[in-house]
Amino acid sequence: MLITNIQSNSRIKIKHVFAFFFLLILNLNSYCNTDSLKVILKNTNNINLYLELIEEYYGQNNISECVHYSDSLINSKTNFTPYQKSELYYYYGLGNHKLANEDTAIEYLQKSIAIKENIYKNDTTDITNNEKLSIAYYILGIITEKYKQSFYNSLIYYKKALKFAEHTNNNRIKLIAYNALGYIQVDIGEISKAIKTLLKGLALAEKSKDTLSIAKMSLAVGYTYYFNEDLENALKYYKNALYFAKKIKAKAGVSISLINIGNIYQDKKEYNEALNNYKKALTIQENFIKDKATIASIYNNYGNIYTEKKQYEQSLKYFNKALELAREIKNNTQIALALSDIGSVHIHLKNYNKALKYISKALKIAVSDGQVQMQKKIYKDFYKLYSNKGDDKQALAYFKKFTELKDSMISIESKEKISEIETKYQLEKKEQLIALQKKVIEQKELIIKRKKHERIIFIGSYALLVIALAVIIFSLVQIKRHRNAILVKNEVLKQQKEELSAQSEKLDYTNKELRRNSKLKELFFANTSHEIRTPVSIISGFAELVLKTKLTGKQKEYITNIKNSSKNLLVIINDILDFSKIEAKKMKVENIDFDLEKLINSFFNNMLIKAKEKNLELKLNKDVNLPHFLPHFVKGDPVRLNQILTNLVANAIKFTNERGKIAINIENQARKENVYFLKFSISDTGIGIPENKLNNIFENYTQADIETTRKYGGTGLGLSIVKKLIDLQNGTISVVSEVNKGSTFTFTIPFGFSSVTEINATDKLLKVKHLNDFDKLSILLVDDNPVNRALTIDTITMENNKISVDEADNGKIAIEKLQKKAYDIILMDLLMPVMDGYETTQFIRNKLKVPVSQIPILGFTANSIHEELETCVEKGLNDCISKPFQPEELFNKIISLIQHKN
Repeated sequence: MLITNIQSNSRIKIKHVFAFFFLLILNLNSYCNTDSLKVILKNTNNINLYLELIEEYYGQNNISECVHYSDSLINSKTNFTPYQKSELYYYYGLGNHKLANEDTAIEYLQKSIAIKENIYKNDTTDITNNEKLSIAYYILGIITEKYKQSFYNSLIYYKKALKFAEHTNNNRIKLIAYNALGYIQVDIGEISKAIKTLLKGLALAEKSKDTLSIAKMSLAVGYTYYFNEDLENALKYYKNALYFAKKIKAKAGVSISLINIGNIYQDKKEYNEALNNYKKALTIQENFIKDKATIASIYNNYGNIYTEKKQYEQSLKYFNKALELAREIKNNTQIALALSDIGSVHIHLKNYNKALKYISKALKIAVSDGQVQMQKKIYKDFYKLYSNKGDDKQALAYFKKFTELKDSMISIESKEKISEIETKYQLEKKEQLIALQKKVIEQKELIIKRKKHERIIFIGSYALLVIALAVIIFSLVQIKRHRNAILVKNEVLKQQKEELSAQSEKLDYTNKELRRNSKLKELFFANTSHEIRTPVSIISGFAELVLKTKLTGKQKEYITNIKNSSKNLLVIINDILDFSKIEAKKMKVENIDFDLEKLINSFFNNMLIKAKEKNLELKLNKDVNLPHFLPHFVKGDPVRLNQILTNLVANAIKFTNERGKIAINIENQARKENVYFLKFSISDTGIGIPENKLNNIFENYTQADIETTRKYGGTGLGLSIVKKLIDLQNGTISVVSEVNKGSTFTFTIPFGFSSVTEINATDKLLKVKHLNDFDKLSILLVDDNPVNRALTIDTITMENNKISVDEADNGKIAIEKLQKKAYDIILMDLLMPVMDGYETTQFIRNKLKVPVSQIPILGFTANSIHEELETCVEKGLNDCISKPFQPEELFNKIISLIQHKN
């Protein structure tokens, strides 16, 4: 707003007051424009008025309205002139960019550009058109660089943005184009071109006296010199950027300048000075700007210093922080840098396999995105790795790649050219300074002449000034008294402000600690649970195999106990994993078509087996009465519904004594606007819950009492997870209970209407087979864990000993085997060294020839199948199975994939 706080002061002149109200009226008028235009448009279909309204909304940053009106006009089937089309597509493209609809933005900005360039093919005098073309190309450059990671395409767009900007009078647009073009030229290794571009931009910023742009351009020039290994020039321009950024209190500019100055001191091995600059930058970022990409780069810099100081534990801590943030914001440049730096630390620690894994991933990203600077660094890492391992042949190969890339970017000729550009820029600057000094001398001579005339007037006015002085002295005394009173008041306010600031800092620190503790807890749960799953899976699997052999009664009892205990442990682990995901807000809920009747029947049959083991009666009652009969198919999350029902019924079985009863009731309460409100009730005749515990039963780690925990076990997370999963699906849950009489848990979830009549119909046409039907089956098993491999092989061969299973302990060996022999199916572990399951699958699908590239691949994961399946399919796997697997589930998936293939 233009309204400012005006204090009563006798020195404010009347013309300033008029100026203030004039600006206020102008400002209010701009807000009235859109309302006026909307009133006019009610009585007319004038296209130009519509375009004016769209432009007004964009100018006011009311992007949703801008896009709404643009979209309405595009779909109105109106006949537009080429100019009207170009304007409409221009604002629609810009609006979608601001709403992060980048593909739509690209499409319509390109359409607008094509029309505008055709209209003004031979006319470069239309300044407004040139400005819009420049902005459109600049936005396309940003999208292709930031979201599409296509540096060469963005280079073309930025060049065109600058070309059209130079035909305008708008220096700010020119400077933005210079800056963007210079940075992208550095990233693709065109150093001398980048220096030339950025020094032109800096000269224009200085000529325009645009302080912000001087800071930005100085930063860009310093960045270019830094990558050209000219540290002194880089430091000079970075300090210049810092000076101007501080001058206008641009916190982002100050932060970036400090980081870059820290980089210089780090390269000069002045570590304390470097850390001092990084610390100041991090304080600004964490307290004010909170840009995750910049914070990640600071963490990376901390890590590099600790690596150079050989404090590797500290350096890995900061590199992993940087990697986590980079992945969170999907910044490929930062991801590649962090992976490369983690790899470098593992080289120092002589963990060569880990080092190879990290730097290979970094190189893949750098090559894919055309990050030439990053490729240079990674080739150097490869050289160090193989050199330390004593593999001189590989070390020499990567050293050649490093030097070739370095020489292509920083040749002697290139350095001379850069030096020539810098000298030319400095000479032009000196000439401008000389011209400015001449102008100052001329002005001083003019002032001297004026002073001679003023002296005569001064003598005549002296008497009047003496009289005025007496009046002024009296006024000053009054003003001083008033000022003293204000100073006292301000001092009190200052003290109050300092107290509030101290309290605020204390609260900020407390909040950071809470967030940090929450993050540590999440990581602890996730990592610990994941590490426990693998050995428990192996125990459960081998117990299953042993039970299929001849055993004495006592041996069978022991093995059954081992199997049941491992299953119980997995339930606890899954609870912890689900809880940590929900707490971190990473739990996803799907909305897909599924067969409700099939899910309920399958769930009920599984629970019936458990109920019979404890000699309990389990009944299922489904509402089949009109008008609210239970639908066959619905839209929602079948996995989470099954999890909720399983958890509640398993609890009922657990807390109900032998010969007790459990009833599951399901009814459709209503259907409103294509939504079913399904109500599920689980009643039991178990131990019940005390009335004073009912309000807390859904809280974390809560059970009825200590005695219950001791007797029945559990984490106290089950009902908490159920409640959170129901909340995620916009449902409700309640409980009624009486001690020693039983409990009833009731929950309602809205499910979408489904138009599907049959799911997986094609599967029903396949002839049902068993694994015993496949005598000549050839399987390739890829897993780095020999115990896992033994378990899988024994599980398969115990079912059918005629099946042939070959082993590979990593992806690289698997590819070698595939090039020599054909297989019917591949069983692929997803987490392996050298080449993981995803990388191996991508290589098979993209690099090997048909029919090998089309072999079905079944993935093995220790994660939840719900969250891993989508990634598996995206990466080229046909399906995946979670560890520990049930033999029947593994056999069914193998059979299904082979039948689909045939």
